[in-house]
Amino acid sequence: MAFAVRAALSLSLIMLAGCSLLPGSGPRTAAIATSSDGADDQWYQVVDVNEYAMSAFAARVEPSFLSFSEYKTAGEPVVGIGDVIKVTVWEAPPGNLFNASISNMGSNIGAAGGATVPEQVVPRAGTINVPFAGDVNVVGRTPRDIERLIAKRLASKAVDPQVLVNVMKSVGNSVTVTGDAVTGAQVALSPKNETVLDVIALAGGLKANAHETCVTLVRNKKVVTLPFAMLSQYPAENIRLGPGDILFVNKRARTYTILGATGRQAEVPFDAPAISLAQAIARAGGLTDDRADATGVFVFRYEYPSQIQPLIKGPLFTLPGKGMVPIVYRLNLRDPKGLFLAQAFPIREGDMVFVSTSPATELTKFLSIVNAAVAPAANGAYLYNFVRP
Repeated sequence: MAFAVRAALSLSLIMLAGCSLLPGSGPRTAAIATSSDGADDQWYQVVDVNEYAMSAFAARVEPSFLSFSEYKTAGEPVVGIGDVIKVTVWEAPPGNLFNASISNMGSNIGAAGGATVPEQVVPRAGTINVPFAGDVNVVGRTPRDIERLIAKRLASKAVDPQVLVNVMKSVGNSVTVTGDAVTGAQVALSPKNETVLDVIALAGGLKANAHETCVTLVRNKKVVTLPFAMLSQYPAENIRLGPGDILFVNKRARTYTILGATGRQAEVPFDAPAISLAQAIARAGGLTDDRADATGVFVFRYEYPSQIQPLIKGPLFTLPGKGMVPIVYRLNLRDPKGLFLAQAFPIREGDMVFVSTSPATELTKFLSIVNAAVAPAANGAYLYNFVRP
């Protein structure tokens, strides 16, 4: 029996020396915290999530369409190169210049005695041709200005000529919509200036799920990208567009990764414009009671130096080639206050949430291995003592 006990103790010491070799789902809480504290090869920094950190997050300027300058009012379109123009001319009886038969005129005859000039694309020269009026310079003029100019030229040739100019397609007064999540079109703006959602609808609507779609607005070299769902959840983001704006509507699955002692380890898609840390953990089945270290909940993220500097004392390590700082946010969910912080902590696209394994779990693994190794010897010693004379 004494031999079995000595063997068990010896085996325990050997296993204890190799305890770090026990299988696990990732680094323990202490390893994450200490490996970034004053090490020569410091590669990341740990930031405790507290009231100060949350106030710094709240002060950040998040991407928003509201940051764009005021749109240019569409109003009455000004004709530009590439626009499509249609001109219709009427004259009062007994004039017959524009009341002639179609065989003589060679153009469409209106029901009220007018003639319609076929649609014309405004060339680089900036002129269109109107019978009996000649080449008319239209670039930079409104349809009303062009009507008066044509009527003036026809005044000596037709009886009281009346002119109507329609811009069938206005390139300069349009918004371009493109991307793999929409059919794509050039949408002419009305005087009310359509909103982002109006223009997407006029271009044929989405071809992808709303929660997998992002919208990028380009105006005067400024670019902002938002999840499509934000336009409906936050109506103020559904701003009115102006001539020359460009919308890129693309399918992009926004995801975060969750690993460690949770109900499941997976890459989880965003199913809402914004998700908190508490919601992210809940979507993965929550913390496992028998494995999770509630004091070791971490969020691994790359931050821009300007955004993280208020939370870090001293120099920042910037990842070469990326220009961003590796940061590990740490929360203690054993503290009730930590649960409120988890509800407010925002998860971002590309984040990795890691829940460390409890030290008690490591001890349980160790003891189970020791028990598996010692039990045969102990049982043999018991049987030896039981059957010997």
